[in-house]
Amino acid sequence: MYQTNAVMKLQSTKRVLGILIPILYLHSSCKGPLFLPKMENREFYQVRINDKIGFINERGKLVIPAIYDTCVYHQSCASSKSFFGTEYGIIRRGNKFGAINSKGQLIIEPQYDDLEESPPDHFRAKKGNKWTLIDLENRPVFPFIFDNYDIDYDDTVSIGQSGKDNYLLYTLSGIMKKTEYEKIGSFSEGFAEVKIHGKTGFIDTSGNVRIEAKYEDASFFIDGLSAVKWQGKWGYIDTSGKMIIEAKFKGPAWTSFRSGMNAIEWQGKWGIINKQGNFIIPPIYDFTLGFDGLYEKEFAIIHMKDSSHSEKKGLINRKGEMVIPPIYAEMSFKDYHVLYASKGYLENGDYDGGLIFL
Repeated sequence: MYQTNAVMKLQSTKRVLGILIPILYLHSSCKGPLFLPKMENREFYQVRINDKIGFINERGKLVIPAIYDTCVYHQSCASSKSFFGTEYGIIRRGNKFGAINSKGQLIIEPQYDDLEESPPDHFRAKKGNKWTLIDLENRPVFPFIFDNYDIDYDDTVSIGQSGKDNYLLYTLSGIMKKTEYEKIGSFSEGFAEVKIHGKTGFIDTSGNVRIEAKYEDASFFIDGLSAVKWQGKWGYIDTSGKMIIEAKFKGPAWTSFRSGMNAIEWQGKWGIINKQGNFIIPPIYDFTLGFDGLYEKEFAIIHMKDSSHSEKKGLINRKGEMVIPPIYAEMSFKDYHVLYASKGYLENGDYDGGLIFL
């Protein structure tokens, strides 16, 4: 039988041909499940044997020997750095990382201080405190000189930081281009924000300035708009640099209009504007994140102070109609139509809360 540590707990089980295969989770000091399903249209599960990790299939057969260490280096467990895709997995021996394929064959000998996925068929590799990209043949795409790990192979152009120097990295060709910019943000819709003499502007993928660096701050472009801070106020520009929504707001809740609207602060109160900058829900709330959250699509949580100046939470719909009055001390979405709400503590010390189904 495969050994399970006493600190593990059974989260759920799966019955396959009369065999119950446990889906196990590690101790809370390590984050994440011990398996990641559906690798090459199959499900592989991690198991612990003699304090080492291997993999079984749905029939319970050991398909990859248990020869790897259980917890990976750097804040997470074997799961988040195990079978992250359909073919390859990250493994650790001692304090070094390598990679195997779905047959358990070693394709990159454990030699790196950290290793991350960068599909297709590439990895982010760390030596000492420097990063680069490597391919399946363990060949570096760029030198090991970068301080940042988020170099993506599938990007047309990625960003590399080495000390005070910032590079444009053309991962498909292996060309790296040193720039004079003080800071470069991530590319979105063909543009990246840059810092020039303390001001923010935008460059294209060739590194040319397309929008003058004159803003105090800016976000990346989404749906052709970027939030920019100009003379202490926030507005929105398009990819030509034209101010589409006047910079007059204290601050947006989000940098984009993913839902076609955005929560924004105006004269100390929060409301919802459309892409033309017009309020479609008036600024009467003490705070709201609007309709751009993970579950906040049809409804938005609003904050309002009561007569005792205590902040209470309620719920509005996309028309601004009050669905739940602001009477709760705590409120949060658990799903698209499920809320947790609480009025606070009862006299006996119990928490007065429960679920609301919309």
